[in-house]
Amino acid sequence: MFFHSYRVLSMILKASIFLFLVACGGGGGKSSPQSSSLNSSSVASQVAQSSIQGSSSSVSTEITNGLYTWWHDRADQQSTTEVAADKVRQSTIYEVRVATVKQADSFKNSFVYMSVPRSGKSKVGYTHEDGAEFAESAKLSMSWTSFLFDSDVWVEIDLKGGAALASVNDVTIRPTTLNFEKQFVDSDTIRIKVPYSEKGYRFSVEFESQQYISYNNNNGSTGQLSLNNNGYAIHREPKNSLLVFAQPNYTSDTRSELVPTGSDIFYPVEGKVDLSNVSAGIIYFKPGIYYMGANAHAYLPANVYWVYFAPGAYVKGAFQFRDAKANYKVTGYGVLSGEQYVYEPDKTNGYKHRLASKSDCHGDCVKMLQFQSSNEQQKLHLQGITINEPPYHSFTLYGNEHTFAMNVSEIQQVGSWYWQ
Repeated sequence: MFFHSYRVLSMILKASIFLFLVACGGGGGKSSPQSSSLNSSSVASQVAQSSIQGSSSSVSTEITNGLYTWWHDRADQQSTTEVAADKVRQSTIYEVRVATVKQADSFKNSFVYMSVPRSGKSKVGYTHEDGAEFAESAKLSMSWTSFLFDSDVWVEIDLKGGAALASVNDVTIRPTTLNFEKQFVDSDTIRIKVPYSEKGYRFSVEFESQQYISYNNNNGSTGQLSLNNNGYAIHREPKNSLLVFAQPNYTSDTRSELVPTGSDIFYPVEGKVDLSNVSAGIIYFKPGIYYMGANAHAYLPANVYWVYFAPGAYVKGAFQFRDAKANYKVTGYGVLSGEQYVYEPDKTNGYKHRLASKSDCHGDCVKMLQFQSSNEQQKLHLQGITINEPPYHSFTLYGNEHTFAMNVSEIQQVGSWYWQ
């Protein structure tokens, strides 16, 4: 079973703005990042607080009245080159703040991540087409932000360096059926009211000044995408897209199901990680930045059955589970990113691009999440995570798929620049 990056699955949002599957504190609006503060005045705050088990030094978390946001202190705000292993890419186009409707004058900064074609790298180890050529030449980008909430909120968005906004009519929210209330703040800021939902929302915010039209230039047998109006129009979409992932905060019930507790837990240290000798059954990534490197992935020991990504955790790597357990879990609102890998990273070729002698690498290339099923009944609970920049398939299941059941919710994917 292969879940390709371009396919629309019930578990992943398909934003209408893409050809592919996509892609901290302070008072008042337009605030700047501030240090973390915790307020456990509500049950939801206590639940969220216990779900992170303490923060790493590179991430500031803000939990106030059921609203949970975070901010990465080690961020690189540029869109042209690869970022360092111990940093995350911050959007150069958008800034986002969130406040509860009940405390509409107390906005919290919500970190805005950014993805660019090939993660700012050139083609490494190959020269043939990989599907990212047009996105690279057109200088496209995908930005997104995530937060947890348990009541109605205002989401305030700044467009940096774009054409001035004239009214709320310059901003479209998709799906348009959401009919969220919009408020005009000033010439570069819009405010959106997001009502609480126990399923959360995943939506696109599209600014009129960011729209462009691509064309088929009719070259060759199928033509190629172009910005030049010398063919026929293909689509109209934002050059620099923005997705908002408004995730439902944990309740006491969902926390017990989705957030691991107990002594059988391994907590990786922020930085470079090697998970090959983990003796615990659960791996728990606290808020922070983790990376495996461009020439490694986590081939997990047979005892590992659950990987948890806390909100604010950003893990650069991929995970391969063994066929050893009846139940598996991959949960949490963190990010799993394939940005360090080249396109089609072949494990039998030192994680370099697949050998030219191979027509494909279905069996050997790195997958973001890979499972192996036996003839015994097994179940996977996949919830919450954001997958960024998969270098090949996002999810694969080998073996007997008829005995492998899945419960999937609140999953999203961004930065699917490559063909699959």
